[in-house]
Amino acid sequence: MVLTMATRNLALVVVFGAGCSDSVIVIGFIFFVALSILLGVVAFLFYRRLQAYQICNDRLSDHSSLLRAFIDAGNNLIYLKDEKLRYLFVNKAFLRFYDIKEENAIIGKDDFSISKKQFARLKRDNDRAVLNEKRLITDEIRWQDHIYQTIKFPVKLVNGAYGVGALVRDITEEYNSRRIISKSAECNEILYDIFSNIDIPAEKEEGYILTAKEYDYILAGALRLTESASGIILYYEEENRRCHRFLEGEGENAVSEKTALAIAEGMFSENKNRTRGPLIANDPARKLKNYSAGGANIARMLAVPFVRGGDMKFVVALFNKPYDYDDIDVDQLSILLRGLWNNLMYKRSTDELKNALKQITSSEARLQLILDSTVEAICGIDIDGNCVFCNNSALKMLGYSAHSELIGRKIHDIIHHSRPDGTRITPDRCKIYKSIRKGAVVRSENEYFFRKDGSSFAVEYNSYPQYQNGVIVGAVLTFHDISKRKKAEEEIIYLSYHDPLTGLYNRRFFEQELKRLDVKRNLPLSIILGDVNGLKLTNDVFGHAAGDEILKEAANIFRSACRADDIVARWGGDEFIVILPQTPNSAAMKIADRIRSAYDKIGHKLLKYTISLGCATKVSEDEKIDWVLNRADELMYLDKTSNAKSADYENIKYIYEKLHLENPRNKEHADNVVRFSLKIGEALGFSEAELSLLRDAAYYHDIGKIALKNIESKNGPDYRKHPTVGFRILSISEKTMEIAKYVLNHHERWDGTGYPKGLQGEAIPLLSRIVAVAEHYDNLRRNKEHMLPRDDALELLAEKAGTFFDPEIVEAFIEIMHKEEIDS
Repeated sequence: MVLTMATRNLALVVVFGAGCSDSVIVIGFIFFVALSILLGVVAFLFYRRLQAYQICNDRLSDHSSLLRAFIDAGNNLIYLKDEKLRYLFVNKAFLRFYDIKEENAIIGKDDFSISKKQFARLKRDNDRAVLNEKRLITDEIRWQDHIYQTIKFPVKLVNGAYGVGALVRDITEEYNSRRIISKSAECNEILYDIFSNIDIPAEKEEGYILTAKEYDYILAGALRLTESASGIILYYEEENRRCHRFLEGEGENAVSEKTALAIAEGMFSENKNRTRGPLIANDPARKLKNYSAGGANIARMLAVPFVRGGDMKFVVALFNKPYDYDDIDVDQLSILLRGLWNNLMYKRSTDELKNALKQITSSEARLQLILDSTVEAICGIDIDGNCVFCNNSALKMLGYSAHSELIGRKIHDIIHHSRPDGTRITPDRCKIYKSIRKGAVVRSENEYFFRKDGSSFAVEYNSYPQYQNGVIVGAVLTFHDISKRKKAEEEIIYLSYHDPLTGLYNRRFFEQELKRLDVKRNLPLSIILGDVNGLKLTNDVFGHAAGDEILKEAANIFRSACRADDIVARWGGDEFIVILPQTPNSAAMKIADRIRSAYDKIGHKLLKYTISLGCATKVSEDEKIDWVLNRADELMYLDKTSNAKSADYENIKYIYEKLHLENPRNKEHADNVVRFSLKIGEALGFSEAELSLLRDAAYYHDIGKIALKNIESKNGPDYRKHPTVGFRILSISEKTMEIAKYVLNHHERWDGTGYPKGLQGEAIPLLSRIVAVAEHYDNLRRNKEHMLPRDDALELLAEKAGTFFDPEIVEAFIEIMHKEEIDS
């Protein structure tokens, strides 16, 4: 075709060139040649592309044919559905399964068009799960005595929607193999359970079979093994006496005992005279009519007789397995029954052998039984010190697991070779061997034995020499672990001489040591007696736990300030005492100064703590130690008298200042209550002394709140404690002792409904009544929840006159406030 076009073009050029000049002809000829070459190249390239496309198309066709051949070659069902679960593709195995001739007969249809509704619905549920969850789903389904494994997965289609791809395998044989293995394991488990729970008495006669309890074990195991709903065992216990055991299931699958017994009776009677073979009835309407079933609710039945020696021992009938009984059920149930019977026969056959062995070894067994029944460890030792026997208690106590680990070994080298500190005990110093050498009973309770792991324990032991024909042949060693007893004794001894709180020596030990040290060589003998100031205030304000911490710190200070040989003890309560042997008074005073200085450094954690100290020294033998002790006590008391009174008052002011610092409103409130209380006192004509008491009572009226951490409400139980706590705090110092009772009663009410004692009327101290009115007015004026103008506050105060407050004091206060016209 290309050559034809070129010839035609050439003719045109010749014709056209006939009327043109030579140059034009040349140009035309060149153009013609170039165009011809170009057309030839294009034609060649097109031809090669067409050839490659044909090769690719052939290969793709071969690949598709090969892939389809593989898909159609197997027995697994393979198909693809669209988003509406209509078939797009199926393989030949699928067509064979549904007995469909042509693929076109199924393409575009759904499961309900080709399957029974129950099966179609089963497939539809899985398909929808794949589409909804977009994940692979593997499942096993039972259909017409076959087990199918379905593997379904989402597939994105050409239109962008998702369909369902599936691979379906018939795994019936594989499932049955797994089931046989599983049932065999379960059968073994049931057999083990039965063998572990039944006991065959040796004295039973040859004809003895099983007890009622043991039949129940068998029947329960058979039901579990076959998944049956009900079952019955029929057997002969005595001649011409027929018995049975029955287990009834629940719900629709239950079978009545009467129905089950009728079937078992028929099976038993028939097999006594005929086949003695098992019966599987998965179609009761046809197969059970000869057994007088009389029960329409029997869907399936399995009956297996157990025959030995030509005689039927019993028959087991099971009912209503969820699916059909099969040969696997028969085999597994037969294995269960045979295994049980063989085990019983084995036990019976070994009884005589066991009895013979028991008679041969009865004396040794009884001896070992006696030895093993004792809590005390017992070992036998020969003349060379080797272990020849031991009981279980000895093994357990020494950490061994078998008798062979001890028997034949030298007992001293195993358990008694060293002391706990690692020093060796040579055999010639071993008390156990001593009892063998000298023929004497040896007892010890202050030594240690060693365990297998190398640890030691306190032991009490006895070694008794053993004689035979008058000659020592060894010894019997008895021992027991007394570690707990030793530890308890040590704790008792420790507690009897130590203070449990501080760890220092107690007063009892101190008095014993004082007598022991009161000798000439220890002169001069000094005593320091100390008393912690502020402990009672700490207990009242911060609790006894805080007070205990102060005592522990004080104990540490005494311990660190003294020397190693000095005796430091807690004398009692908040008092400590020190014995300083061979210490002159000047050196003792330096130690006392160290104690006082160290105590000052820790004194600002809760309160400003101080310690009172007294120091006295015995310098001659003629002086009685009691005189020295009394002198130290007197000096300590003098120190306490001169310092403690002011210290207590300073601590009271200190903790009240802490309350004010934590909440400035408390300081403002205290000042206001003082101001209003003094106005009332002046109006009532109080003297300067009375006004001074009133001022202090008003100022300290809320001091008890420092000890209350969680005051959530003014009506709460914690809030009601603060007058009592304040009373205890103020009673500590002589300077505040007189106002303590006024603080205690400032929340009592005129009508007797107040606290803490419920006093009424004039039984409430006058100063307490004044403070109550002043405090309530200030709370009304400045409380964050209801800040009131002066007149409103006075009006509310007046309403409570005669109930909460003394009416005369309320009247006097209101008159003062109106008269002065102070906006306070």
